[in-house]
Amino acid sequence: VSLMDTFAFPGGPSKLFCCKAGKGPEDDTDNGWQLYDPHQEYLRLGCNDKSPWEISALNMSYRLCATYPQVLVFPRDMTEKELTECARFRKKNRLITMSWCSPELNYASLWRCSQGTEGFGPFGKGRCPEDEKMLKSISRNQHLLVLDLRPYTTALACKAFGKGGMESANTQDVSMDVKFGNMHNIHHVRNGWRDMGAAVGAVRLGSASAEWWGSVASS
Repeated sequence: VSLMDTFAFPGGPSKLFCCKAGKGPEDDTDNGWQLYDPHQEYLRLGCNDKSPWEISALNMSYRLCATYPQVLVFPRDMTEKELTECARFRKKNRLITMSWCSPELNYASLWRCSQGTEGFGPFGKGRCPEDEKMLKSISRNQHLLVLDLRPYTTALACKAFGKGGMESANTQDVSMDVKFGNMHNIHHVRNGWRDMGAAVGAVRLGSASAEWWGSVASS
């Protein structure tokens, strides 16, 4: 956890990965869609026929998750039906999907997802065997480190209202350690981004009114 904190907050913007990873493409194409090929990027990460992780086109029409990219990576042994059930189980259909892996480290990997909707009693949807299978597939009989960015009290309160977290007793057959990031009001970051976009969009002919400065201050 301390290493991830160091890389996430290196002490200055010039030390960020985007500033250290090398130069961008040499061409000056205006078509930004050609600057990044997610399929090729996942292949570069080692998601090939030998990998336990498989590149999926299940979200090409955004029918699996509207807020996820079209190209995703899942455990190879998960079926399309099982992935659909996993999406239904998690908030806004943001099922577990891979962000990074390393063949040099026996395909060690990083994954992301939203909270589950298991909840307590009648408020939640109950267990999701497909989601539990995915966790077991990701663990590959190894210990998992789970980072929940919310404070523990917030995660517990969400679970009481039909949501949940990775600390569920229903995943007790998967060895995992859950750490909480204690980031309060995490969704305010998204709301602030939207407010800033609205403020910038309200500028007319390059001039900024008093209302504009107020919108920026409140974003």
